[in-house]
Amino acid sequence: GSSTELTGKDLFRSPDFSGLYISQRYDQIDREKTLLENMYLANPGIDMQVARRALGNLLFSEKYVVEKLAKTLSGGETARLAFAMASVAPVDILILDEPTNNLDVETIGIITDALKQFTGAILVVSHDIDFLRQIGIEKSFLIKDQKFTEMKTKPSDDGYYAELLK
Repeated sequence: GSSTELTGKDLFRSPDFSGLYISQRYDQIDREKTLLENMYLANPGIDMQVARRALGNLLFSEKYVVEKLAKTLSGGETARLAFAMASVAPVDILILDEPTNNLDVETIGIITDALKQFTGAILVVSHDIDFLRQIGIEKSFLIKDQKFTEMKTKPSDDGYYAELLK
């Protein structure tokens, strides 16, 4: 799937409720644009200092931000850019599709820290129990044998949660 900003009229009952979907491939990033240009595309009207601070929070320095084209980024850097773009988006919910797939431990830590700062709701599809625990997921659902059921446990419930996923 692609990354799309979702508005109330698209998905939610309330027209004032908005969300952002971030796919595993970070399709919302225009690979032909710089990091700063991507911040502006994702967040029209954003203040330059806010954009630079968001990029800095995800470890992109000033010189890096201005000059680097997105197509030259590594996989981990691309993920960090996607989360920098999302971190200043005025949305109520982030929908994440396997956000830790193919990322190194350092990048996962940086993304985890960014998600801890997000004040809205997070809906995440992930098999990474440690990541789910770190971002504070409180309610989990299991899709198994074509059934969708709420789990009576949460990622912070140590080994019991992992056992239920087998």
